[in-house]
Amino acid sequence: MHNGRDVLVGSSVGFAKTLEAEHASLCSKGIDAHVAYSGGRMYVTMDRFENDWEVVKRGWDAQVLGEAPHKFKCAVEAIKTLRQAPGANDQYLPPFVIVDDSDNPT
Repeated sequence: MHNGRDVLVGSSVGFAKTLEAEHASLCSKGIDAHVAYSGGRMYVTMDRFENDWEVVKRGWDAQVLGEAPHKFKCAVEAIKTLRQAPGANDQYLPPFVIVDDSDNPT
């Protein structure tokens, strides 16, 4: 998924829709694939500027541990919901994980 930089503001929903359509296509062919997590590049994982462990830790927790403050059934739902917060933008979306019907990270 695109990380919110060098694209139109708010375009993350379109990228997520494309990703989910491709995911559905893979699954229909019997490929076991999952979208597991995401978040904005400046808030999750990609700390290029400040050497801020908290930024990296948020990504680690979501990617490796499957832990994030927000849990959703799909990436489109996550992005649409998180973008509703005042001042939200793609680069600073908080981390989220995608969960199955039993709320377990995929």
